[in-house]
Amino acid sequence: MMRMNGSRLRLLVSFILGILCGAVWMTLLYGQTLDGLYLERDAIYYANNQKLKEIQLLQQELNKYAEQDAHRRETSSKIQKIAVEVESSEKFGQELIKEKVEEIVEPFRGKSVEWVSNNPDVLDTLFKERTIRLSEQNRPVELKIELKYLAFIDNTLKIWVKAREISEKGVTVGRKRFAIPLVSLYYYTR
Repeated sequence: MMRMNGSRLRLLVSFILGILCGAVWMTLLYGQTLDGLYLERDAIYYANNQKLKEIQLLQQELNKYAEQDAHRRETSSKIQKIAVEVESSEKFGQELIKEKVEEIVEPFRGKSVEWVSNNPDVLDTLFKERTIRLSEQNRPVELKIELKYLAFIDNTLKIWVKAREISEKGVTVGRKRFAIPLVSLYYYTR
């Protein structure tokens, strides 16, 4: 009986020794691979955190540029500059006419380009039957101003007007006298 106990004890010791040898052999064989996988996982976590920080910085930068773009669009959609072109057959001072017309349309500076382009009749009404007086070489000259075209170039309102000297019997062009009907034409660019 004791012998049976001894054989069982040997079997138990052999089994335990087998488990220990197997554990040592597995640790030696696959431990290095597992360590490499753990190191690779840590490197991936680190790279992932770096990319997340980079994404957050890019998102903040994008938000900053979006705000700047919104501000730029807000300011560029307003009329900031008014340019006037004068068409006239007379030799009187076109610069004076430009100054007078710019004074007339000055209230439109700072207004929305979209509003003015959707309501061009306001400008047409502003110039309908409009006359201005100039002093040219100690001789007062009365001119009829007529809106010809208007255009929007970025944030600039460009206006073309016709200027004709008014005589007592009507509007004069050169040396002939006749009355001229008002015609307005609008030209829009976007």
